Amino acid sequence: MNYLTQFIFAYISTAGFAVIFNAPSRAIYKSGLAGALGWLCYMLALDAQLDKAIASFIGALIVGLISEWYAIKTKRPVTIYVIPGIIPLVPGFGLYYTILSIIQNDYPKAAQTGFEATFIAIGIALGLILALQAGKGLRTSYIHRQHLSR
Repeated sequence: MNYLTQFIFAYISTAGFAVIFNAPSRAIYKSGLAGALGWLCYMLALDAQLDKAIASFIGALIVGLISEWYAIKTKRPVTIYVIPGIIPLVPGFGLYYTILSIIQNDYPKAAQTGFEATFIAIGIALGLILALQAGKGLRTSYIHRQHLSR
């Protein structure tokens, strides 16, 4: 699949989850854009031959930074953008195949897919932590500038 198709499907899935999570209507398209851009960066990182965990870290970092920027500009909680935004990055297939391998008594494959899914989840968590910490600094400086300009 080309990048445009990947972007469109990631946007639709992220916006769909934003609707399911009852995000405000003005936040749905922004959540979709954050998730789609994060997924696009993930796909570009994979095409650059990076590991899935590192690609997930990069995608989550992008989702987190965009979500923080939207939260600052719209004065809304960052969670309405970041939670739907990371949905495309969640290693659902890896977790499914881990459980399937356990059921089929294929423990070496279960360990392999389980470790890979765990490292992807850690990459997502680290990317979000880094982005949200950077966002705290951005939010503080933005509020400080708003206060000084009055």
